[in-house]
Amino acid sequence: MRTERQLRKVFAFLEEHHQWCTNFEHLEWQGILGGTRSARERLCALLYCMANTQSAPKLDQLALFWKKLHNEYGREAKPSISSFQAFLGIDTGKPLTDLYNGLRMQCGWGEKTAALFVKNVVNIHRSDASRLHFFHDAKKCVRHIDAGERLYLPVDAVIKQIFYQGRPVPYEAFDQINETLHDLAGDDPVRMLIWDDLWFWGFLTQKTTGKSRSMEWNEAKFWAMRSHSKDDIQVISALAKKFIGLIQS
Repeated sequence: MRTERQLRKVFAFLEEHHQWCTNFEHLEWQGILGGTRSARERLCALLYCMANTQSAPKLDQLALFWKKLHNEYGREAKPSISSFQAFLGIDTGKPLTDLYNGLRMQCGWGEKTAALFVKNVVNIHRSDASRLHFFHDAKKCVRHIDAGERLYLPVDAVIKQIFYQGRPVPYEAFDQINETLHDLAGDDPVRMLIWDDLWFWGFLTQKTTGKSRSMEWNEAKFWAMRSHSKDDIQVISALAKKFIGLIQS
């Protein structure tokens, strides 16, 4: 994908088929948060899950964060975005941007995992699954996201393959990809939530052999993920192949 025209075609595909990703996410949240007993437990469960998505988590560094969370925020009776901002030590008046910037600077965290956490905070609290919510003040931030907020795509190896397709990946890939998508999103941060669906379709359409990645329908990945509706394999595989065509056109 090199041109704005190509990106707009891909966005139209993601937007049209967004419900598949929404359904998948809801089942994932249920698995992560469904067994918790309190808002604090749900917050901690999501933080642990996001941190552990790293391919090589720095456990010693993360331990410093978990200790800080337990000692300085762990007993918060009613978690809120505003109190978590205070815990992270940042409040610029843009709560979602602050969550990202504050969390990415914590020990053991980084850009991708911080972006992934914020994306899930937004989607969970925009959903009707109120029993999975945990920040009591989130609705006012996420229902109508201020145009000045910045949401970031959690750029990982799957996303890099989509954008660079075997070409050398620059060190600044996270910034470059997000800058491109922010320009396309304009003053509507919600569009970044649609762009996040790139991972859903990208994961299903990539196969790794040694150090190389190829784009093809990967049925094994479909069956490996618990939250895919298995009866829908024919529809999803057809859409995945259409996605490949858009990426490679």
